[in-house]
This record gives sequence, structure tokens and C-alpha cells, in this order.
Amino acid sequence: GVTIDYNMIADFQAFQQAVGTLGGVTINVPTELYDPTMAWQNNNSPILAQPGWQTFTGAQALNYVRSRETTSDFARAQRQRATMVAIKQKAATLGVVSNPVKIAGLFSALGNNVATDISISDASRLYDIAKNIDSSSVTSIGLADSPNNYITTGSLNGQSIDIPTAGMFNYTAIQTFVRGQLK
Repeated sequence: GVTIDYNMIADFQAFQQAVGTLGGVTINVPTELYDPTMAWQNNNSPILAQPGWQTFTGAQALNYVRSRETTSDFARAQRQRATMVAIKQKAATLGVVSNPVKIAGLFSALGNNVATDISISDASRLYDIAKNIDSSSVTSIGLADSPNNYITTGSLNGQSIDIPTAGMFNYTAIQTFVRGQLK
């Protein structure tokens, strides 16, 4: 029930390129991330991340946000949110979003790996709005983060899915919660 005015879709290569272009991202990893199914992408090590502040390359960041073998989809979503905040902070620090030439260069470098309806002028305007927002003021909410337990996992036709705790296709509590979080 929430209108999304602008969007950007980036594939895995674009994600790695964006993080690489920024010179990596630094994330405070809450607990060790162990995933033997991704060891082959991590120099044969099943430990994808150690606890504490870590600076990830594009490939390491991608492993960090993709892993779900030994954790839940909800934990993966938390890692994805933390990584997106780290990307935003790094881009702001480097002045990428304040410079239309740098934005155009980044979009060009990402090429066919990104699709967006955000124009360069819209991105510049978005920066003008967002530049005064302190990163500590950015809030990220989850629908399965206690005490906000609005979704759970289930199965449909043999596929793992997320289901509202209120029941299949009952989004009323979720919509009320999200609307209450939007300022």
C-alpha cells in the first residue's frame, strides 16, 4: 500500500562494482558468519566474516549479503540493510552523490547491470534533500525483528516463503506498522 516513486535494480555484478568503486565498505559485523556452502567463493574458508568492524571488498560484501545457509532470511535481510547503510555512508564521504559527473560515471561503469528510473537530475535533487540527514538518524526496520514479529516463514508448493503472522494474504497489521514508521 506504499507508493514507490523511484527504484533501482542492481544485479550481483553491479553490487560488487559499486562497492569496489567506493574502495570497499566497512561494516560492524555482530557475530561470526559461517557458511560452508559459500567457502568456494571465499578462498575455501567457510568463515565469511569475523565479528567486529570489517572492511569488505565487493566480492566479500556480496558473500556477506547473500549468505543464508547457516542463518535465516531475516538475518540475511539485517546484513543487507547494514551493508546498504555502509554503502550510503561511504558514497557520501567520497562526495559521489554530490557530484553529478561522479554519479553519471558510476552509472556508466555499472552499465547493463543496473536498471533505474532515476535521472541524473533526480539523483542530484535527492542528494540535496538527503545530504543533511545524519546517518545515525536513518532507521531500518524489519518485519521479523522482535518485537515487530509481523512475518514468519512457511512453505507453499515446496518453496520457502514469508507469510504474515496474521495469516496468508492478511497484510493489515504490516501496513499499519509500516505507515506508523513513516514520518
